[in-house]
Amino acid sequence: MIRHNNIKAVLTINEGTLISGTSYAITEPLSLADAKSFLRLTTSASDTLIQSLITGSRVLIEKYLNRSLIPRTLQIECSHDGQYPLELPYGPVTQTATDVFNITSVFYRFGDRQDWTDITSNINDLFELTSLNNCSLIGNCGQYRIQYSCDALQGEIFKTAIKQQVTFLYENRGDEQIYQIGGSRMPSAIVCDIVKNTLAGQSRMTWLG
Repeated sequence: MIRHNNIKAVLTINEGTLISGTSYAITEPLSLADAKSFLRLTTSASDTLIQSLITGSRVLIEKYLNRSLIPRTLQIECSHDGQYPLELPYGPVTQTATDVFNITSVFYRFGDRQDWTDITSNINDLFELTSLNNCSLIGNCGQYRIQYSCDALQGEIFKTAIKQQVTFLYENRGDEQIYQIGGSRMPSAIVCDIVKNTLAGQSRMTWLG
């Protein structure tokens, strides 16, 4: 059964830092050496640029797939209409050996002027397993603040996609607008077509506000 992601808006997802300001480590799935080898670069002059392109490419691909390519801790604030299961962004959400989702805390409020209420103790009633090994919220409509951990999708297909995206951004660096689609020119900071072809069928096909 297809599940609909009815997140009205993901208000906060900080890369490497929780809303509370606590940092967590990020290890990129593609090494600098592998990226340079794919680009056929032998000098270190562009190492800082290449490293930033690796991170940027991974982030773009994760947003395109709505799936996580690194182990991460996320804390999000989102609005939910309460009508359909609400899939947490990214994923797969980490599970314990007993198939309990690794969700650290859940807070809820009915509207912006309400105080946050800790409903962490009701996790078993709020979340259920989906076919994509991710987590769905089945609680009431309102706003939620949720902290949870994600596993990383692994495989050469994802490394290849990052290499292709790094190459695309490296070769088109400095070009703010490179695509002509209809009457509009599109920015270069998008997932390129070759990456989309490589990742065909890998997307969770859900919408993030």
